[in-house]
Amino acid sequence: MPRDGGDGVKAKKLLYSLVLPSQREMAILEWLWSRKAASSSDIYGVFGQLWQVRRQVVHGMLQVMLEKGFIERRIEQSGAIYQPASSRANFEQAVIQQLAETFFH
Repeated sequence: MPRDGGDGVKAKKLLYSLVLPSQREMAILEWLWSRKAASSSDIYGVFGQLWQVRRQVVHGMLQVMLEKGFIERRIEQSGAIYQPASSRANFEQAVIQQLAETFFH
């Protein structure tokens, strides 16, 4: 019988409710912060090779990142351009605030 009185389950549910980037999403964000913006082809060119995945996998990750609000997309004549939705400093501050609100309020 667990001795934590079910608190472990509650903590896991709280943790899963946080919107945090995966390691791969964070790698894309770091790269985008360094470049400011990039086409989906540029992103695939770097991360498709690095992770040995197909274009559809990278595109799917970009779609999830859009849904989570980590990146923004604009359409130009040359195609989709992706950029971070916020600066790195603002992103880090938001993550810290989200963690504090989730676990201490």
